[in-house]
Amino acid sequence: MDQQSELEAKRKEVAREIVSFKKKVTPALTIKMLSKLLPGKLSDRSLTYWILIAILLNLAMWIPGLLVSRLFRESRWDTNIWLGWFLGVQTCMSALLVSYFALQNLLDELATRVVNKINNNQDLDEFLQWIYSSWSTTNVIWIVIIYCGLWDFFGVWGISKIRGEFVGVGPTVIATIGGVLLGIGANYLVWLIFLSQKLACYSYDLNVALPARSEIINVLTNMFNKHLYILSGFLGICTLVVSFIKLTSIVLPMILLGWLIIILQFLFNRYAINKIIETAKWTILNNLQEQVNHLVKSQDLSEKDSAERLSRLTEIYERIVVSKSNTFDLKSLSTFISQLMLPLLGLLLGNLDKVSALLR
Repeated sequence: MDQQSELEAKRKEVAREIVSFKKKVTPALTIKMLSKLLPGKLSDRSLTYWILIAILLNLAMWIPGLLVSRLFRESRWDTNIWLGWFLGVQTCMSALLVSYFALQNLLDELATRVVNKINNNQDLDEFLQWIYSSWSTTNVIWIVIIYCGLWDFFGVWGISKIRGEFVGVGPTVIATIGGVLLGIGANYLVWLIFLSQKLACYSYDLNVALPARSEIINVLTNMFNKHLYILSGFLGICTLVVSFIKLTSIVLPMILLGWLIIILQFLFNRYAINKIIETAKWTILNNLQEQVNHLVKSQDLSEKDSAERLSRLTEIYERIVVSKSNTFDLKSLSTFISQLMLPLLGLLLGNLDKVSALLR
């Protein structure tokens, strides 16, 4: 088997492994565990299946909390608690479901559009091993602990501050279970950052003369932008929820945190893409430099053919040096601004009464 055939076989093998791994990421395993409570004939391609999964996720958060409240004989929940906790539960459920579908789509894209552009067997093996290790139980647990802690602190503290007293053990249990589901979903965001940096380290099938115009650069740019829109859209919904239930004390910190996450994700994505382009650009430039140096040492430049060859190599070198190596342009800027505006849009929609009054 020649080198190219071996590479193609390796690409197909790695793509198959990534597709099969879609069922092993934490959101998929969580949903699979719940699906065991559903009738065996239901398919995950049916709407009924996902409606029942959403109901089961709600029950998994509500039932333990309500049972604990009854056990501790806590006073009847008022409107603030019911509304705040209902929206919080739906947010946690949505985070898990959004991360599930986003990860399925992302892994499909990696398998079908990215892997077939990696042109090194060692890179393919290393990438597959990284995917396995990045979803280890230890990594996921740490993310879940961090996000669950933040969710518990802001949720329980926020409603308690509005009430002027502790909301109760039952609501805290609901918030904790929801925080676990939120952390499982949020692991996708952390993984996406590390993924971009990992992809920046590999060798790709690029247009060596104009690497910024290569297909893989366009694929990665669109892939990262799509998932950044998913992130900013979800943060916008979270801001809307917090504004709607009047947790005014954490609205601004949430928007600032959302913007920070979006900006960091955007910068990491741009760095990864620019690194791929720069690596390819300097690979061809170093190759041309070697040819120029060899020509100068081994040929008589007073001869017409040698002089013309040197002139062509120098011209190509200069053309590549000045070629575009940064994909950040007006379109990228407008995309970035629109992503930043989604959390702010959530704030405005959650305070329509105040916006209307201000306009009047």
